[in-house]
Amino acid sequence: MQHYRAALCGLGNIAWRFDHNSTKPVRLSHAGAFLANTRIRLAGGFDPQAREREAFTKALKQPAFENLEALLAEKPDIVSICSPAPLHFEQAMACMEKAVPMIWLEKPPALSLGEMDALIRASEQRGNTLLVNYQRRYLPSYQEMKKALTEETLGPCRHIRAVYSRGLEANGSHMLDMIFFLTEDRMRAELLWVSGKGESPSFGFRLKTQSEIESTPNGMPHPAPLPEGDKGPCGFRKLPEDVEVSVTGMDLSYHNIDMELTCEQGRLSILHGGMTALLEKKEEHEYFKGFFRLKPDPEAFLTRLSGITGAMENALSDLMESHEKKRPPLSTLRSSRKTMALMERVRHFQKTGRAL
Repeated sequence: MQHYRAALCGLGNIAWRFDHNSTKPVRLSHAGAFLANTRIRLAGGFDPQAREREAFTKALKQPAFENLEALLAEKPDIVSICSPAPLHFEQAMACMEKAVPMIWLEKPPALSLGEMDALIRASEQRGNTLLVNYQRRYLPSYQEMKKALTEETLGPCRHIRAVYSRGLEANGSHMLDMIFFLTEDRMRAELLWVSGKGESPSFGFRLKTQSEIESTPNGMPHPAPLPEGDKGPCGFRKLPEDVEVSVTGMDLSYHNIDMELTCEQGRLSILHGGMTALLEKKEEHEYFKGFFRLKPDPEAFLTRLSGITGAMENALSDLMESHEKKRPPLSTLRSSRKTMALMERVRHFQKTGRAL
């Protein structure tokens, strides 16, 4: 079994601090996932701030470099890019130019669709394996929600509702990525309305099947549609065409990240950022005969998947397996592009009052 040397670019919370001195069973940082994996040896990190380098070296007994070039000269097999978002594009391109085999890139991958498309072209030309860390894709609860949607466990989906706080790019992007994940990354979003001028706008859109291969203004093709009657990788025979999605954003002092799928026979919910999973079924009302309401099913498998344990470890495992098997990971630049494109349209609507 092959072993790898890993390095961190940016030495803040998501790089290592979230797990420092933690006694919790869940891994919350890149370093935490590296140190928990017997196939990985953490080989150092880079940060332009001296205090960050000193804290990292003191805590983890690892070398810290003052520039990215020095880190890449150590020839790591995996580089986690955990720096501030404005640096992601430049640092990811530098890693690809130095032929780093695997790149674990924090979201957002870039700050514009132009940068995103440049990353896609570079990655596909050079053959690097790049995973964008929308880590909720790796949570068993969301995967079970996707299975329930695929198999129509509660009947056809009628509406999707997402609630987030503390910024569209920071937290709302997770909800948008999950909506595209739940629908096979094969749907396009038709923006319907936008409300609010702040960092956490509310908006609505309709999911539409990608009817044909279209080119974007930057020349990047959308994913090909499924043949008529065919099934996707997770079994969709007919994607949930014309399902409307409402996204509510709020500027709050706490994190509020919730997802609800309302279906013909019940509702699937993942609340509190993944800490609570809930399945409710349509049942006859105990007081009003002939009327129905939703009742929680405490025995549902989804309910038992509450929590965020395993996301980072599973993402790392997928990165390594994708590299070894020469296949795309579950969270790619192409899948992330849909989220960025929708956020860009929302921001444009906020500024101009018109859709792109």
